[in-house]
This record gives sequence, C-alpha cells and structure tokens, in this order.
Amino acid sequence: MVKKITSIVILAIAIVLVAFAIANAMYKKEKPESTEQAADFTLEALDGTKISLSDFKGQKVVLNFWATWCPPCKAEMPHLQNFHENNENSDVKLLAVNLTASDSVSNAVDFVDAYELTFPVLLDVDGEVGQLYEVITIPTTYFIDEDGNIVEKFIGALDEETMENIIDSY
Repeated sequence: MVKKITSIVILAIAIVLVAFAIANAMYKKEKPESTEQAADFTLEALDGTKISLSDFKGQKVVLNFWATWCPPCKAEMPHLQNFHENNENSDVKLLAVNLTASDSVSNAVDFVDAYELTFPVLLDVDGEVGQLYEVITIPTTYFIDEDGNIVEKFIGALDEETMENIIDSY
C-alpha cells in the first residue's frame, strides 16, 4: 500500500513538473493592442542611487522583473548580462527590477555578486512597481520605445537573440 501511494505521489510530482516546464517553454509574447505609455516609477538601485524610468526617455529600455528564487530568472541572467555588455554604449538600456517584496535585499546582493551582474538592479521593496506593471509570472520583461511606450511584454526567460530581435523590431 505504501509503495502504491509513493508511486502515485511521484507520478503527480512528475506531471506537475512537466506541466511547469511546458508552460515555461511556451512563453507569452504580448503586443499591446494600442500604444500604452509605460508608467513612470523611481526605485533605489543596489548601489544606493535613485533611478526613474523617465531618466531614460529618448532611449529604448528593457525592463525586466525577477527574483532570486526563480529558476527561469536564474537561467536568463547570463543572457541579460551579455545583452547589457553588447549594448552598453548604445541607446538601449537594461533595468532589472528585483521583486524584493517577495525576496530580500541580501539575497539580491548575493545573487548580483554571484552572477557578476553590472547592469542596474532596482529594488521593489514594497512591491508597488510589480503591481503597477501587473507582474504575476516571472520573469516578465517589458520593451519600451524611445517615447516611453510599451511595445512588447514578454513572459518567460529571454535569451540574447530574442532580446535583439525584439529591440530590432521597433
């Protein structure tokens, strides 16, 4: 009897993991139905500076929401870092918002150090910006044009090629 229950539990866990993997692999790429202005916000970065989205008006912005406990977020971080390094001297800026309300500052610091991230990491300590951008699934990434309009929302882990293709499309 115990063997049968154990087998059923293992099968249920396997089904859940496969469903999660399929859902993750089938990311959502959403284009807004009409031009939607990205909501401005100001957050503190890990280095203590205050950064506002409006500081980047006139530049394309990749706005990524993530947490240290999120496996797909961990998988995409090396791609985000490479994208940042390849675009450091361009008009494309990467901002990563750590959903600190469901994480912690110390975890974010350790994560950034471990992954040797050099792009700005902002701390959403109260969860207000995540709510403002209706972030439910992470990672979620918004692509914002030079006029501050959201041109695309991507749910799921990104790679460099996908980011470049999206940036080149607007």
